[in-house]
Amino acid sequence: MNRQRGFTLLEMLLGMTLIAIVSLSAWYLLAGMSRSQQMMLSQGGKLKAINRVFNILSDDFSHAVMRTRVKADATDLQVQTGDVSQVRLLRKQSRSAGVKLEQVEWYLQNNTLYRRSWLLAPGTQVINQQQLVGVSGFHLRFYQQGLWQPQLLSGDTLPQAVEITLAVNGLGEVQRLTLMGEQ
Repeated sequence: MNRQRGFTLLEMLLGMTLIAIVSLSAWYLLAGMSRSQQMMLSQGGKLKAINRVFNILSDDFSHAVMRTRVKADATDLQVQTGDVSQVRLLRKQSRSAGVKLEQVEWYLQNNTLYRRSWLLAPGTQVINQQQLVGVSGFHLRFYQQGLWQPQLLSGDTLPQAVEITLAVNGLGEVQRLTLMGEQ
């Protein structure tokens, strides 16, 4: 009797099918990892931009000041909501040699968050900067008299803290709490 040596055609086809399935699974796994890495990098850039904006906002609020006013109706911290959410505050400018006051305004327009600033001195230039694109909401809450308030209770004292909420397209709502300036 002759004994066969080697593999039959059926065994070869079965082996090739198994190798193809394992190779295809590995390819899908690597392609998925590559897509995940690309998504992380793109979201990472967005998260860096959001973090940068929160740092600037926190810096502005932590350097906020109130001046003693002659007129009772004037205020150094103003909040407006509606079609255009905005906040305007007076802060000490930390980048200059002397203590200078700087007016800062944050506002949301056409899904873009802007920061406008100018020194309170004659002949100063207004600097308007686009900070973050893809923002559908900009909301503030203020910690005053032991409670979180949706509006400022009075215009003559700063709140103790502020909660900043940005509604960012693709990420949802992102919040940051920051302490206010001089009390």
